[in-house]
Amino acid sequence: MGNPFEDLRQAVVVRPMNSPGPQGAAAPHMKIRYSADSVSWHNDPVETDKYLSFSTDNGITWSDAIYFNNLSETLDWVEKARQWAENPENVPVEAGKYSALHHATRAARSEFNAEAAALDAAGSAAKAFGAAAPAWDSETVYNYNDVVSFDNGHTYRCVGINVVGEDHAPNFNGADNEAEWTRITVAPDGFFEVDENGDYMPKITPVISEIFMLDENGDIMPQEYIDLEPGIGIGVESQGKIEFVDSIEEFRASSFVSAIEGVYVNGYYGAGTPGGGMFYRDPESIEADNSGTIIVDGDGIRWKRANVYEKYYASWFGVSVDIDDNSPLIQNALNIIPSGSILIFGPGTFRCKQTIKIPDHPTVSDRVKTLIIQGSTNVSTDSGGGVELRYTGPNPSVLTPFIDFRGSTFNKRYGGAIRNINFSGPGKDSNIIGLWMYHIWGDLFDNVGISDFKYGMQIDGHYYCCQFVHMWYHSCDYGIRALSLANGTALTYCRFNGCNVGFGHNLNQEPCTGIYFNYCYFETNDTAIKTSMWGLLNINQCYFEDNRYILDVYITNIYTISPIIIIENSFLMINDYSSTLIKQNILENINLTLILNNNLLSNSNINYQDPFIYIESGNIIIKAENNKMYSKLYNFPICSKTPLKTSYFNNDFSDTD
Repeated sequence: MGNPFEDLRQAVVVRPMNSPGPQGAAAPHMKIRYSADSVSWHNDPVETDKYLSFSTDNGITWSDAIYFNNLSETLDWVEKARQWAENPENVPVEAGKYSALHHATRAARSEFNAEAAALDAAGSAAKAFGAAAPAWDSETVYNYNDVVSFDNGHTYRCVGINVVGEDHAPNFNGADNEAEWTRITVAPDGFFEVDENGDYMPKITPVISEIFMLDENGDIMPQEYIDLEPGIGIGVESQGKIEFVDSIEEFRASSFVSAIEGVYVNGYYGAGTPGGGMFYRDPESIEADNSGTIIVDGDGIRWKRANVYEKYYASWFGVSVDIDDNSPLIQNALNIIPSGSILIFGPGTFRCKQTIKIPDHPTVSDRVKTLIIQGSTNVSTDSGGGVELRYTGPNPSVLTPFIDFRGSTFNKRYGGAIRNINFSGPGKDSNIIGLWMYHIWGDLFDNVGISDFKYGMQIDGHYYCCQFVHMWYHSCDYGIRALSLANGTALTYCRFNGCNVGFGHNLNQEPCTGIYFNYCYFETNDTAIKTSMWGLLNINQCYFEDNRYILDVYITNIYTISPIIIIENSFLMINDYSSTLIKQNILENINLTLILNNNLLSNSNINYQDPFIYIESGNIIIKAENNKMYSKLYNFPICSKTPLKTSYFNNDFSDTD
């Protein structure tokens, strides 16, 4: 079309109506100026001008600015008018506003969808069963699994017995009769689709779906493998970017399209095994595959285990009850996890054939990694269940640790805890030490069982202020063999059974200030407690049965002060096997003080003349109060040597030896 405003670019002459010519006599020339913003004026018009003003006195007096549509603006409005009429579907003319063609197209599709929703019932039945279903008849008796088509355009299967009559129709006023009929119109393929807004919606006409499937129960489930473009999701966006693999081995051999951001492993060795989980893509990483928290796929892409914090599971690294030798897998886990972490073992027995070594601390030269090792369940240590690490390797000719906490130089400190786990070995006559440590300061051992080792636990260095709670030591040469300082360490609710020595305390005669046994149980050990005294040994509310010696005390260090042993509120069994309960072999210039208070002595089978306390060397001072015996019919010598001092009060036994 032509430009209706083109004359504005030429000189304009305005004549009064009474001037000569078509409009009358000539009038003064009118001068015109132009502006795009009614502020800056010029004499020659340009395309962007929107304002003009007039002067009839050669530019002395100007009229007010007059607005007019310039060519560019006029063409914009012409183009906008075209867009309102014929912009394609989903292409907005303005934000959130669409053309008449857009709305017409959607209306047409809605009409088509409405027609598709009214699918012929017989056709639907043919899709589902391969044959047309007969129309429902109110006078026909139906039973499971009769199929009919109903007048609402759907097909139903009868799920009742002797269903007949108008009151038992498949549908009443738009509501299905679910007690007696099941709607089966929709074919079992492709229930959902992505609409134009990227949302998941039910399909009007189901087709085969790449995303959904029906499982064996007839429920709608995601396909096992989902390869979608970025931004398409199932329920939430991220789910559409996940692949599923059966095992870590399959993971390593697989390739994944770039849209996949996560891989879920069904199990370390396959579905049904532990150690699976979610991994996320880390395309910038160059770290090595560590068989646990970092896996490299077939294309060399690094995938990292999700939700990894301070807790690590041994199953993540392949540790399994079905593996003949888990020791290299456990060693790898200990090497990988950072100091300060927890390594958790699931239930079952994990066989190991090699020494497992706690790695050195990465930044502190005198320590190994600070780790907590624990089982996943809190069970009795001798119940036969729970978590167990079992050494099944060879018996070497020299002392060898199963779990070595001493570090690379055998003199490092372990700071951490061990909880809810059992350790077992090849027997007390072997050369395997269950847990071999150097320094342990303030550590916790809780609900731990140790059995069938040469030494269940050996501690070479200091172990002060430690807590041993709910421990069980069984069938070892030494349950615990501690060579140095205890200084305030306490054992509570611990049991020692069937050992040559239950607890070996301060065997190198260091200046240990004291150790405490509370509520502990000693049974069928040759010696319950063997100790090289320096300070205080406190035994309170403990139980001793069928031990040959409750205490075997020896002191050969001339710098040792005169120590004190306190046994109180405890049960002490005396019988043919345990005729001598306390054995003393100390330097002659050291006086051992023994305090016995509020104990119960079981002497129902007394038939011996051995003394209660046997002195091989050294001297003793005895203070005994409120000690009672089961039977008063028998007396026995209290001490094989006359004590330096005695103080007896309210006892059932004589104050003479």
